Amino acid sequence: MTGTRPTCSSHSGAERAGAGRAGGRLRGDTGSATVWAALVSGVILVVGLVGVDLASGVRARHVAESAADLSALAAAGHTVEGVDTACRAAGAVAGHAGATVRRCRLDGWDALVEVEVDRPWTFLGRGPAGARARAGPVPSPAAVPPPEQAEQPEPPVRPGSSDPGTSPAGAE
Repeated sequence: MTGTRPTCSSHSGAERAGAGRAGGRLRGDTGSATVWAALVSGVILVVGLVGVDLASGVRARHVAESAADLSALAAAGHTVEGVDTACRAAGAVAGHAGATVRRCRLDGWDALVEVEVDRPWTFLGRGPAGARARAGPVPSPAAVPPPEQAEQPEPPVRPGSSDPGTSPAGAE
């Protein structure tokens, strides 16, 4: 028995090597796991790209909102100097935040600013993110009348008690 190995089946090694083929063709579902793996990989890739694109849009919107708020505050700080100076200040702040001022105007002492943030790459084909903000001076506390004191209603008198807020006799 030295040098011989027992076999588990009656087929020879050559017959076992071609077990998955019938006449040179694949038989059954041989290789289907590769196709399924490729399909699942493709789906995961598409879902990942859409997720990255949505996150990019959310980030652009947040940057636009912050830039609009800061630009409006900068413009409001320069309203005394006129529209041109106020809007130049808004543009400088928006530029530092990575945004572009699309519209800037003054409404009395309030500054109204609209900004836009470009998205360099989008998978879903959406455009830039935009936001607008309004800022102006807060009235001084002396100019605001104090809130009126609302009359506090008296608590109801409970039955069997002459003192409001106490329980009736014998209820304990």
